[in-house]
Amino acid sequence: MKNIFKKVAIAAVAATTVVSLASCGSGQEETPRITVGVIQDYGNNFVAMKNWLDEAKDKLGFTWDYVLMDSRNDANNLTALQNKLNAGTRGIISMVDMQKTNLSALLKNIEANDAYYAGYLQDMTNAGELLDNDRILGTVTDGESGPARGEALFNQIVNTTYRKVVFAQFPSAYFPAVVGAVDRFKELATAYNSNHDDKFTYFEGTGDKYVAPDTYQMTFQESALPDAVYNEWKAADVQAVVSVNSLAKRLVAPAAKDTSGNPIKIYSVGWDDEILPNFGEDKIIRTQAQSQAEYIIYPLIQILNAIKGKKYSDEPTKGEDKVLTGHYIFVTSQADLSAGQENTMNFSQDHAYSKTIITVEKAQELLASNGGTFAKMKETLNSFTSQYVLYRK
Repeated sequence: MKNIFKKVAIAAVAATTVVSLASCGSGQEETPRITVGVIQDYGNNFVAMKNWLDEAKDKLGFTWDYVLMDSRNDANNLTALQNKLNAGTRGIISMVDMQKTNLSALLKNIEANDAYYAGYLQDMTNAGELLDNDRILGTVTDGESGPARGEALFNQIVNTTYRKVVFAQFPSAYFPAVVGAVDRFKELATAYNSNHDDKFTYFEGTGDKYVAPDTYQMTFQESALPDAVYNEWKAADVQAVVSVNSLAKRLVAPAAKDTSGNPIKIYSVGWDDEILPNFGEDKIIRTQAQSQAEYIIYPLIQILNAIKGKKYSDEPTKGEDKVLTGHYIFVTSQADLSAGQENTMNFSQDHAYSKTIITVEKAQELLASNGGTFAKMKETLNSFTSQYVLYRK
């Protein structure tokens, strides 16, 4: 009998403890964990994002971690994110545009765990109608679409004397935002050619590495453009390579070995600190471009809104309207580089929060509970132009 009474007493104490803990917890606001799925855990964008989130976490009331994503194996991404959800993550911010079947499977787990999903520097092209789901909160793209980046690169080259070009890219299946970049460049070049004598022409190659005669497609496995390809371009008097993906690091390797005194110049989106010694008006690399880490505010604020049970009064009703366009910050001169190192988290050497283009306090004002609106969020992201980010103009 003593044992029976002892067990009943223990059970009663345990029940009381559970009730007490529940009551205590109900009066406190949750501190949710947010997981960021990154494509690499090094480099200026990652470090800048990390420093911004570390500054924000206590002020905005969240914890965060990250998981490495695989751009070429979506099944691995699904497993990694499922594991995070099962471990208590309430919000996922992904830098990888997951395939629709895998995103659909992930969505079931998101719903089961009362969690939310958003994109960061990706366009969610694969999501389709899943974007209409209330658990998917939208994304901000990594720079402008293909035609816009093609136009930006054309506008830089047209101001030089370089007129024979070749294009380079990664497979568009992995980077659909590049679609249209080459076409837009060539459209503008055709218009230029119609009333100028110094006409644009293009290298024409053969073989399965060329998705078009004038467009060389690199694989992820290639750490550098083959010397033979560079030498072929050089022999054909190519003056500039227009890279509509972040390929400058791969392209500069053979160009740096060019002893002619006039290597092929590289105009590229993307950024890599390692190749800055080759950047400048009189160097091989003439253009680099990158989206800023602070675009993380869009998926972060939307996830915090959702967890708090808040929505913007002007929240989009169609999923496609949740996809906001980011801006590439084009660095085309030493003056741009110096300004970027002085004024931005991404381009500075220490990537310190003190150089942020938007403070945590300003981002906090964008929370729905603080009177923020979707229109104001969109306006804020649209303000991150090259002139503002580099020169605060």
